[in-house]
Amino acid sequence: TAGMKGCTKQAINYKKFLKGFNDLGFMVVAISSQDIAAQKKFQEETSAGVMFLNDSEFMLERALELPVFSASNGHKFYFRQTLIIKDGKIRRAYIVDDPENDAKNMLEKIKEKDY
Repeated sequence: TAGMKGCTKQAINYKKFLKGFNDLGFMVVAISSQDIAAQKKFQEETSAGVMFLNDSEFMLERALELPVFSASNGHKFYFRQTLIIKDGKIRRAYIVDDPENDAKNMLEKIKEKDY
């Protein structure tokens, strides 16, 4: 979708830092509102190495009040965001403005227990 940049760099960097998250007891899960075929294609293209979940029905938007937007083509998407969940509770939610450094930044926050 035009204007949506950074997904590939973000996914590749999460793959790069995945062991660090796992070593600290955290699992990385990518959630997308795009259809399953698009998710699979992206997962294959990036070899992301994380679990992908589909939320094309926007169930998390309603349940967790996650922010969304509509693109110029009318399609609805989640804002790029990172949630840190521990013990079944959302500890912090971040709108991602720097997708390339998101994984590194989140790993640092987790290491520092800044969540």
